[in-house]
Amino acid sequence: QYEMGTYPAAQVLSLDWTLSFLVDLGIKEIQKHNYSLLDRLIEYLQSESFYRITGSLEKKHRSSILSFTTDKGDITRVYRLLLKKKIIPALREGSIRVSVHLYNNQNDIDRLIAGLRFAVTNRDAKS
Repeated sequence: QYEMGTYPAAQVLSLDWTLSFLVDLGIKEIQKHNYSLLDRLIEYLQSESFYRITGSLEKKHRSSILSFTTDKGDITRVYRLLLKKKIIPALREGSIRVSVHLYNNQNDIDRLIAGLRFAVTNRDAKS
């Protein structure tokens, strides 16, 4: 008397394919890729006195997420300038949060760094 619904075959097959793809690539290789992208960003942030990394860089706390802020301006203005350049980070607790993954590449990081440089050189620009 009761209809149980339809089994979500397409979604289950998609999940199976996605998990197989990730396992075939190798979780360690994906992690290495993500860290190499963030290493480039970290290098820039540490070389630019305008920004300050707010997350831990210790190996035991490392992830594919990096947060940073500034003590020399308004981080919300920087965030808005990035959005205008179609760079979409997150603004969380007074920091910009960047999260990279397998689908990101060096060009994405280069665009982000260019946007961050623009924010530094145009500190008086309206957001």
